[in-house]
Amino acid sequence: MAWAVGVREDGRVTVRTAPSGVAPDALLTDPGFASDPYPAYEILRREAPVHWSEAWGCWVVSRYDDVLEILQQPNLFSNEDRVGSLLGSLPAGERARFAALEQHFGSGMVHTDPPDHTRLRKLAAHAFTPRVVATLEPRIRAIVDEHLDAAAAAGRFELIGDLAYPLPATVIADLLGVPHEDRDQFKEWGVTSGAFQATGTPEIAVVEAAQDAVLAKREYLRAQLRLRREHPTDDLLTLFGQAEADGQMLHEDEVLSIGATMLSAGHETTTSLIGNGILAFLRHPEELQRFRDDPELTRSAVEEIIRYDGPLQRGWRRVAEDVEFRGHRFAADQLVVVLLGAANRDPDRFPDPDRFDIGRSDNRHLGWGHGAHFCLGAALARMEGAIALRAIVDRYPDLGPAPEAVTWRARGVFRCLDELVVAG
Repeated sequence: MAWAVGVREDGRVTVRTAPSGVAPDALLTDPGFASDPYPAYEILRREAPVHWSEAWGCWVVSRYDDVLEILQQPNLFSNEDRVGSLLGSLPAGERARFAALEQHFGSGMVHTDPPDHTRLRKLAAHAFTPRVVATLEPRIRAIVDEHLDAAAAAGRFELIGDLAYPLPATVIADLLGVPHEDRDQFKEWGVTSGAFQATGTPEIAVVEAAQDAVLAKREYLRAQLRLRREHPTDDLLTLFGQAEADGQMLHEDEVLSIGATMLSAGHETTTSLIGNGILAFLRHPEELQRFRDDPELTRSAVEEIIRYDGPLQRGWRRVAEDVEFRGHRFAADQLVVVLLGAANRDPDRFPDPDRFDIGRSDNRHLGWGHGAHFCLGAALARMEGAIALRAIVDRYPDLGPAPEAVTWRARGVFRCLDELVVAG
């Protein structure tokens, strides 16, 4: 199979395939890609590791070393103004309608680079130090036990709705100081506001829904901030509203952006980690037995789940300036999607990469990201995942069997099960 990529005088990229080949976009847009992207990843790594996708409107990179290099160079591949470049793909005259969405994603940690990112991350990191995370362990165990008890009483255990989602959503609600009963609204806002970021060519209706969700989420958090100013409490919203970073008070836009990110990303990763992990165990009963027999494998099992079938399947960057990359010309303001899920199955980095091995050593995967934007909540997600997985396996000695078919929910860059009935 052969690919030919060219850049026209107007800067647009063209892709041609050999007559016998399957175009890369046919893989990315195949109906089965969402449920099982790994066969497509294998072909892309081998045949088109760096290619321009007309369907996604961006460069797509799939090999481990290439993905790592992009993540290590924020000066060339930037988080800043990614949404601006993304909205630039909309029809002429449409972008101005989404100024509020662009403004929201133009501040905060996720969509900035140093020095602004460093300033904001330094503040937010206080909430996720090893000492702070360790203090959350009893609360996490209590939440897990509460939901497992409720599932046992009901006689049916649907993993996602009964535990994998409410656990991290409750923990992040505790940290921010917002009511637990609002967590389903957080979930809806998070899914809707992030859906337009899945590719470089979002649909107008998806962008409109995202802006509505962002505005609703910001207004909710703004009201919560007003309450904190009147009645300060011991929670993160109070901390962010009163805090200084490098001698400067945070702008309200920055506080709202950080809070909104935590409401959404603060639970998405852990929900997927637990769901994807239990499904991997059900499909690999020998590894499930190893996990039962050896609690010392808990930590490495969590990392292997993230590598093998991780929640965050892709990230994206804006090309900051014209640059040559692996023989291709990346033009300034084009978008690059790095396929983290593909990189984590790269045989040049991981021996026998398609094997689920909870004892795998030297497991330096990219499932938590890398560099300055390494997942801030990774330690918390690891703890939540480890406690939940161990409790499920201990509580259900006859866990399984693996379902013949499962439904994956389309959530932008995340890979998450819609539901998984494991008992009852």
